[in-house]
Amino acid sequence: MLFAFDIQQIRFEVFLSALSLVVTFYFWVIKARSEKPSLKIFQLWSFGSSPGRENAEQGTKTISVWPMESGGVLVANNSTLQNSIIKFDCYLKVADKWVKGTWGYQNQEKPPWNIAPQTTVALSPVCFFEVPKDFEMKDNAVFRIDFITISGKRFGHIFQYKTKEKQGTSEEFVD
Repeated sequence: MLFAFDIQQIRFEVFLSALSLVVTFYFWVIKARSEKPSLKIFQLWSFGSSPGRENAEQGTKTISVWPMESGGVLVANNSTLQNSIIKFDCYLKVADKWVKGTWGYQNQEKPPWNIAPQTTVALSPVCFFEVPKDFEMKDNAVFRIDFITISGKRFGHIFQYKTKEKQGTSEEFVD
């Protein structure tokens, strides 16, 4: 017989094909998940501020906020691909509203910041905010920085102006 099929052989081959498909699909899903942008942001130090120039006509002043120590913001790249932060947006919480500010940098650490796969980089972002003339930065003040990658994805973090103690102990970084 020219086309004699062994039903057991066919079942075994179908089973192997199905198993191969499932294993391949599983690893593609895992790989795709680890390749998408995945940044985590950590606050290492308290921030400082300085009152800037006053605008008497508008009744406002510009304040700047920056990490007290160089590299006070740690960005961890959990992806298996390099990520690049091309800019960031700053927001300060004033009277239960988020006020958008402008950004700058310290120590020639200007964007873009390229972060190699599965590594970290310490940054020193500076934010400038236009606030009412009588506004004072309190120790419990909060502000947010949204880091924007080259793909346009945003990774935000809410920072405390003053921390009770130095941040970034090894226990904090263990999942």
